[in-house]
Amino acid sequence: MHYEDFKNIALPFPNRCHQALIADFLDRKTADIDEAISKKQRLIELIKEQKAILISRAVTKGLNPKCANAR
Repeated sequence: MHYEDFKNIALPFPNRCHQALIADFLDRKTADIDEAISKKQRLIELIKEQKAILISRAVTKGLNPKCANAR
């Protein structure tokens, strides 16, 4: 196929009003996704902080002796 085969094909596209509606929708959804990503990143930070606290506590105070007897 060559350019000549395609140059006269009419391609439908939304009018300006529909384009604006589509763009607004995509902007809202992108903002929702960005917010979700931000929340997940904060959660990851908190989990890492909790992990560091647990490791520090285990090193300084030792592990719970009751857990060792559970085996």
